[in-house]
Amino acid sequence: MTSFAPVLIYQGALRFFQYFPLVGSILFFTDAPHGRFSPQLSKSKVWVEKLTINGTLAWIIMELPSPVTLLYTYKMSPLSSNSEHPPWYHPSTLLVGLYLVHYANRALISPLRTASRSRSHLIIPLVSIVFNVVNGALMGSWLSSGVLEQQGWNSLTFWAGLGLFAVGLIGNIIHDEVLLAIRRNSQKSETDNEKKSGPKYGVPHGYLYRFISYPNYFCEWLEWTGFALAASVASNWSTPLYQTPPWLFVVNEVTLMLPRALSGHRWYH
Repeated sequence: MTSFAPVLIYQGALRFFQYFPLVGSILFFTDAPHGRFSPQLSKSKVWVEKLTINGTLAWIIMELPSPVTLLYTYKMSPLSSNSEHPPWYHPSTLLVGLYLVHYANRALISPLRTASRSRSHLIIPLVSIVFNVVNGALMGSWLSSGVLEQQGWNSLTFWAGLGLFAVGLIGNIIHDEVLLAIRRNSQKSETDNEKKSGPKYGVPHGYLYRFISYPNYFCEWLEWTGFALAASVASNWSTPLYQTPPWLFVVNEVTLMLPRALSGHRWYH
């Protein structure tokens, strides 16, 4: 029988996540202080430059809690009636694996391959850690609850979602690689004084950059929409799908990243 306390904690975290997109509205008025809008490079006086840390370190620290928390909650299965997570051959376990693949690239492979990153204000990793812990815990709890049935393998929606996830993941990596190449080439041509002043940012070209300024963001939204679609093959869950962790994650991703994409577009032009 599911314990009452984990259910209350889950519901509280879910409610928190439902209102987190409101943070995105703040980002329409001030740029998140990292990357090209780092206090190190920006003329804005809103963020104190002394409260910044190494950009690569900040990125790894703030992204790793998501897969770690998901693994822990999936193993503990707090919402499962028998406290056991689904077997390895279950659709839920495959979705957990895809989540880990994404974060292996996002939290470790990509930042460690980056030539340099601008310093990040402390507020970014602090807020991001909270977001990623809550997201990982919600996702792990939900996927391990038994909401998805074994018959998911026979669902066209499930496979369509997996296909969209794969397209989004590949597109995200390809377009991130374009940005990484710009940084590497820029670093090779910089003088010592220029390197001390921080990374240089250029305008990317090729692939979907011909049509939109942030195709890496767009592809990530496709990726998680596919994930949510695959996770929508639920037959025993009373909550509307748009209020479940996978779909809430998509909403949060778009509302938090869209303001930055618009600011970046203005920066390019």
